[in-house]
Amino acid sequence: MKKPQGGERMWTRAKPMGMTMQVELRAGVLQPRRPQRTFRPLALATLAVLAVLSACEAPGPPAVCGSLPQQTLVVGESATVTACFDDPAGSTLDYKVWTSDAGVVAVSGSGANVTVTAVSPGDAVVTILADNNGLKAQQSMSVLVPNRPPLAIGQIEDREVAVGDSSTVDVAAFFSEPDGQKLTYAAAADSSLVNASVAETILTVVATAKGTATVTLTAMDPGGLNAVQSFLVLVPNRPPFAEGSVPEHTIEVADSAMVDVAPFFRDPDGDALSYSAVASDTLVAAAAVVESMITVMALAKGEAIVNVTATDTEGLTATQSFAVRVPNRPPLVMESIPAQVVDVGQTEDLDMAPVFSDPDGDPLTYTAVSADRSVAWASVVGNSVSVLAVAKGATTITVTATDTEDLEVAQTFAVTVPNQPPLVEGSVPPLTVRADSMFTIDASVHFSDPDGDSLTYAATTSDPTVATANATGSTVTVTALSGGEASVTVTATDTEGAVATLVFPVTVPNRPPLATTDIAAQRFDEGETETLDLGRYFSDPDKDDLTFEAASSNRRVATVDVSGDELTVTAVREGTANVTVTASDPDGGSASTRFRVVVSRPDDGNRPPAPAAPIPDQQMDLDGSQSRDLRNHFSDPDDDNLTFEASSSNTAVATTALSGTDLTVTAVAEGTASISVAAEDPGGLSTRISFDVTVGKTTPTTNRAPILATQPPDRAIVKGAQLPIQGWRYFEDPDDDELTYSGSSSNTAVAGINRTNEFVFRVVGKSDGTATITITARDPGGLTSSADFTVKVGTAGNNAPTVKNEIGSLTSSPGQVDIFPLNTYFRDDDVGDDLRLSVSSSNTAIVSGSIDNDTYYGYYAKITGVAVGSATVTITATDLGGLSASQSFKVTVDRNRPPKATGSFDDILRTNVGDTLTFDLSTYFSDPDGDSLTYSATVGAAASVAVSGDTLHIIGKIADGASFGRVFATDPGGKSAEIEFTVYVNPASSSQDAGYGAQYAFAPGAGIRTRGVRLSGQ
Repeated sequence: MKKPQGGERMWTRAKPMGMTMQVELRAGVLQPRRPQRTFRPLALATLAVLAVLSACEAPGPPAVCGSLPQQTLVVGESATVTACFDDPAGSTLDYKVWTSDAGVVAVSGSGANVTVTAVSPGDAVVTILADNNGLKAQQSMSVLVPNRPPLAIGQIEDREVAVGDSSTVDVAAFFSEPDGQKLTYAAAADSSLVNASVAETILTVVATAKGTATVTLTAMDPGGLNAVQSFLVLVPNRPPFAEGSVPEHTIEVADSAMVDVAPFFRDPDGDALSYSAVASDTLVAAAAVVESMITVMALAKGEAIVNVTATDTEGLTATQSFAVRVPNRPPLVMESIPAQVVDVGQTEDLDMAPVFSDPDGDPLTYTAVSADRSVAWASVVGNSVSVLAVAKGATTITVTATDTEDLEVAQTFAVTVPNQPPLVEGSVPPLTVRADSMFTIDASVHFSDPDGDSLTYAATTSDPTVATANATGSTVTVTALSGGEASVTVTATDTEGAVATLVFPVTVPNRPPLATTDIAAQRFDEGETETLDLGRYFSDPDKDDLTFEAASSNRRVATVDVSGDELTVTAVREGTANVTVTASDPDGGSASTRFRVVVSRPDDGNRPPAPAAPIPDQQMDLDGSQSRDLRNHFSDPDDDNLTFEASSSNTAVATTALSGTDLTVTAVAEGTASISVAAEDPGGLSTRISFDVTVGKTTPTTNRAPILATQPPDRAIVKGAQLPIQGWRYFEDPDDDELTYSGSSSNTAVAGINRTNEFVFRVVGKSDGTATITITARDPGGLTSSADFTVKVGTAGNNAPTVKNEIGSLTSSPGQVDIFPLNTYFRDDDVGDDLRLSVSSSNTAIVSGSIDNDTYYGYYAKITGVAVGSATVTITATDLGGLSASQSFKVTVDRNRPPKATGSFDDILRTNVGDTLTFDLSTYFSDPDGDSLTYSATVGAAASVAVSGDTLHIIGKIADGASFGRVFATDPGGKSAEIEFTVYVNPASSSQDAGYGAQYAFAPGAGIRTRGVRLSGQ
């Protein structure tokens, strides 16, 4: 089989397949042909492709079986059809196929199978020829290749093109032609914004004005089909720009300037501009804008840059700046400096801050100059001008304020340095002056004058009835008149009448009343009444009003009643009673006297008094005095109270004075006088003793014997005890000779004598019984005088002990120990009659008691709180003879525990006269219950104490003195602890006046305890 020519295709012979035709479509893509061919008519023979089909034997031509359907294929798509020919002889056929337009479709075959492939849009006829050795038959079919539109590929990006700029795009990449045909392009856009044109496949966009334009691009195939793609072109706004420059402005503070900035900006797009402005330093200047007008306000001195911003309608800006200068201003005077009055030596500091100010807020510096430096100086530190007064007078001071740029302002004020009043130097401590005595102070020590003026002094008191004061020169004399308190005011006056005042208190201690006259013994018949005017028997040296009290020792014999100054005595029954009358002043001072009341039946007879012991003649020095108790020299057999009278035969030599029963003889001048003393009982019976008084250095020609001055009392002692006898207590010598003493016993088996030395002997109790002891006084000339008294030894003279001080109710706590020393609460007047203590409790589960002793307290009862509750405790003192005294008291045990002493002072505290020792007592005491403590203290005469809060002050008073003291800590429940101390006082130092160290005064009675020592917790 020969190769086909042109569009003709040849197939090998094939056996006919009867009348059946099979079509197989195969899709494929053929590359487009360029240039595109045009369709030609099927009648053109030159384009036909013949297929010659040969048959082995041709009895007849092949017959066509059925028809071939029309084929519609897109470019690149293929379809296979099977031609159907029927050869009568069943011979193998040769096939030939051709197309009417090979530019539209391409054909190929294999036997009766023909494949048609679309090449480009159009239509064509495909013919199949079957040939059996020249016998031929053919079939045709139409093939349609439809035209497809172009396609947009991807998206052309939007872009921004500034006015006058252009942008190009190769659009070929953004379209495709599915049929492979060549495309042509066209572009359209808003020509007021951009110009768009296409050359071949290149699109060019040129921006002409700001805005946003849509560029539409159309791609068209040869068949007139097209595709469209659009994109945006943004032609951006252009910012405004500055033209020229705004000139600098100088503006005074609080002034303003207006600047039109429109000429200094332009917008290339012709947009309307808005403006804003801000100053670089808003403390210096502020800017405000109205349209294009900028108002600049000057606020404070300095320089600032005003930054102006022009903004177009789309927010693009341009800026331009200009300088603003606000010039400095000088300081200002805000207020006047008032005239100053400054005392000599004093400094007045003036703050200049409110006086001057700087309108620009500049810091100011100051200078000050005095017109007369002999009167006052001026100096400056910071904002303060100090004026120092030098001497009396007047001047002016000029103050200048200067700012940082040397601008200044000045002001002048007057300064007067006046006369200065005197000054008080130190103080006068409180004075205690006894009535009828004087005290002087040198006022010049306590005042000075800063101007050196001479001073005159005057003195007054607040209560002339208590004390008076007067000044002579600089000496102030205070005279105490009567008990009380007064303030002394001392004034110092200078030459110009300026005054200083010093006030100090003066205390005139109260003097107790005096029993000026003994009340004579009163004798009554039963049922009688007598009224006595007590004002006759008492006086008060301070003229205080007195109140009276009276008590009878035996109300069964006589009763007493006091109404005002009158004492009424009523005789009740026969017997004797002692009436004690006490006169008290308002300050608690008192005096007492006692008189005897004898009540008899009407027929009883009175016996006169009798001399008991003579009064020896006396040798006295000039201005000397001697006193004696006349009760030692007279007695009354009826025990009447005696009244005494005394007289001197020569008052120019010696005088007499009586105070109660005391006789005082005072020597006046040399010579001799006879003193007569009379004792009278209430019934008017009397007796008399006389003795001589010699005044001067005259020595008696003969020695005189000692005389008995006081009768020794009878005594009781226990066996083994010793009673010391000091003879000088009972005898005196009219020649002032030194006496020696000896003793003897009438019964040495009962009471013996043990002589210690020439002045003292001891009576020793040996056995039960009574003895008379004789005391003999002997002068150097051998003259003697004796006196007897009775001593009872053992049971013969045993007296029961007595209660010395009563124990009040006690508050305790569990574990608290309180002690009660024997010697504090009981006594026994029998010499050597030792006492033993015992203690009992009504409930030992509440309170227990025991007896202990130590070297300090001796024997003492120890009372211990056990549990909360109350019990009655009884303490009994029993003497050696078995006689006893008891006292009971209630003990309440509560939960409050007493304070404790947690520390102690040194063994001896040392200070100087006028110096003060100070102690923080909170470090020496603690309270187990956490209670707050109050403190008190006592001390002897060498020092004084004061307590202020928790602080103890011990002030030295008497040089080379030592005193014992105690400090007490007391809780709110009244329980306390104490610490003892001893203070030794040295003399005051040379630079110190002893009167000025005592800043604290001890209040009499403060801290005094009436109970025994409390040993809490020990």
